[in-house]
Amino acid sequence: MKIANFVQNRLKVLPEGKPVLVGMKCNNCGETMFPKEKLCPNCSSEDVEEVTLSNRGKVWFYTIVCEGYGNLVGLTPPYVAAFIELPEGAYVHSLIVGCNPEEVKVGMNVELDFLDIGKQQVVYVFKPVSG
Repeated sequence: MKIANFVQNRLKVLPEGKPVLVGMKCNNCGETMFPKEKLCPNCSSEDVEEVTLSNRGKVWFYTIVCEGYGNLVGLTPPYVAAFIELPEGAYVHSLIVGCNPEEVKVGMNVELDFLDIGKQQVVYVFKPVSG
């Protein structure tokens, strides 16, 4: 599995081959954010460290995209773009797949998944937690 170039800095592959989301934690104010940056946007501290983030979260906000203006992942509208709140407090902007757009609700439990965008490349997405 090859991670698409435009999301490479947001993921890392663990030694066992599993990709995970990577964020940052500020050692000054304690804020956890995604994606990782060189400065904390909350307090401007440079004292930040890379952290592996949870692979599950809840839909915090979403919209159903009904008009396509071209996208890098090849989805045809309608599809869902959302902010996912992770247990660490970070928010991830992502697509939600694996369900009809009308089924998505604020507070819905979702988990990290990967979407094949061709040329043996993947991007991260979220899908409803099964079961």
